[in-house]
Amino acid sequence: MAYKRYRTAYTFDQVVQDPDPQISSELYFVETWDFDTVTRTILYRDGSQNPRFSRYTGQGSTDPIPEDVEVLGEVHAECFGTTRRAYIHVGGGLITPQDTPNATECGFGALAWERVTPFSPAPGQTTGRVQLDTTGGTAPLNYEIIGPGPARTGQLNNDGWVEVTGLTAPATYLARVTDSSAPAQILEQEFRLVAAVVGGCTDRAANNFNPNARYEDGSCTYAPPVRKPVFRVPRLNPLRFVLEQATDTCAVFETLDNTLFCHQTRPGQQLRPLFRQKVQFCDLLALQVHTDFTAVQAEIYRPQTGQLVRTQPLVLVQRLTGLSDPLAVSLREYSGGLTALIAEAGALPPSLRRAGRLTLNGGASGTYRVREVAWLDGEQVLVLTRPWAPAAGDISARWQLDIVDFNVWEAVLNLSGLAAGDYQVKLRGTDATEADVVAVSEPLHLAAEHHNTVVVEYRNRDNAFGMVWTTGMQGRLRLPGTFFRRKPASDATVHRSSSGVPTMLSSAVRRQLVLETAGLPDWLHEQLTLVFRLDEVRVQGRAVLAPDAYEATELRNYPLSAGQVTLELLDGFGTGNSTDNGALPTTDDSLLELRQGGFLKLH
Repeated sequence: MAYKRYRTAYTFDQVVQDPDPQISSELYFVETWDFDTVTRTILYRDGSQNPRFSRYTGQGSTDPIPEDVEVLGEVHAECFGTTRRAYIHVGGGLITPQDTPNATECGFGALAWERVTPFSPAPGQTTGRVQLDTTGGTAPLNYEIIGPGPARTGQLNNDGWVEVTGLTAPATYLARVTDSSAPAQILEQEFRLVAAVVGGCTDRAANNFNPNARYEDGSCTYAPPVRKPVFRVPRLNPLRFVLEQATDTCAVFETLDNTLFCHQTRPGQQLRPLFRQKVQFCDLLALQVHTDFTAVQAEIYRPQTGQLVRTQPLVLVQRLTGLSDPLAVSLREYSGGLTALIAEAGALPPSLRRAGRLTLNGGASGTYRVREVAWLDGEQVLVLTRPWAPAAGDISARWQLDIVDFNVWEAVLNLSGLAAGDYQVKLRGTDATEADVVAVSEPLHLAAEHHNTVVVEYRNRDNAFGMVWTTGMQGRLRLPGTFFRRKPASDATVHRSSSGVPTMLSSAVRRQLVLETAGLPDWLHEQLTLVFRLDEVRVQGRAVLAPDAYEATELRNYPLSAGQVTLELLDGFGTGNSTDNGALPTTDDSLLELRQGGFLKLH
């Protein structure tokens, strides 16, 4: 609405007589004053611009005598920024404006304290800090910290917050905040910084436990865990390795697991048979070692001369013991003045959630105990015994792993560029505090092609027979043997009715193949027994399943022997391709079902 009426005046003009002497009327001039809210001007109309007011005054008249209408005070108001301007009628039709700065109706917020938070000096320091947090007011907001030494001044940020550091303790200070409104609003509040309490190691299990410490400062040190050196080569590696030792006839004995096949003693046998694993240049020999040593390398050498022809380091692929790899973390304030630790990428590792303590490096440092696993703003966090203090820069955490007693090292043996011939491989573990440990492989014969051999590849979905398969490692064996002889297999279910007539209920045919090996040592038969119990096995590139165990032929007079296993193909004409007899719907479940029509279906 553009006009607001604030005054109407009636002025008597004359009496108008009707021809009937009993009837008469009074006429009045009408004056009006309206305030235009758009142009902010006064619109005045006199009696000539408004219709005259008439009042019937004849016999029996009840019309009231008109009275002037006048609204004094505020007629209209509007905002100019945070200033409120009101238009006031002071009487007689006169309007005067009146301004009110910093009006709450115009969006002005009163300056108020949200909180004043002092922090006494951290361990090893003599100065503290204070955080000022305000609401409202007109930006920019200026602060002043008054106390010992020169006053500290500056501006609060856009959120009305600032942290002032370098405050000497113990001392009392006055915090003053002034905004930029007119007139300015001023807040004042006193706060006190106390001297730093004694910090130190509060863990009784540490080497340097301090009974006088009142908070954890990250300085705890601990005795290293008792270590039993570990160096193991899993049995399912594509090459067999032994930790070969010289026998002393009293304490160290010759066994199948610490003696190479060609070195095993056989009374009465003048010529020891030499078995060399057949390897082609295209074969990928993936090696795996379990150890807590700090480095592992493979050494390829000629067994006849002992000449070292190649050295290749193994790579650490899984850390399962010792100190974990550094994990990028961030720190947040937790209730009770403690520190919460959050992983920068993803969830907290399970081994970290089980850890009793951890060490921080980078923007924050020190060793702290884990108080509990908790949730903060929807994220899983570790609550540390560290008193809360902001930390700048990148922060990483490490902790002691207790999964198993080894780490996993792997490498694919590099055979490129080697000449065809006989080789052996040594796996050497080195460590700063232990003597080198060396595992020696059985001899292998490297060639461009080995005739009459079969390739067996294998892997597992979980750890099996001492091999950590979660690294994705795949084994590959090349064996003297054949994989072609068919062994058809079938099942049939026959029902005889009461009259003795046989009826075919179901039948299944499976294509089975036989893998036959020849001239293998006992340890390789043992390895094949394990291989054909794994989840994923391929022979000559075809996925197979071994319903029955691999069987080796025992020969007492000669150490090399043969073996065989019956395999079913997992694709094509193979496992699961059974067909019900008749036109009944197939199902994957084993069931006994009564069908309409008077017969049973067995599936």
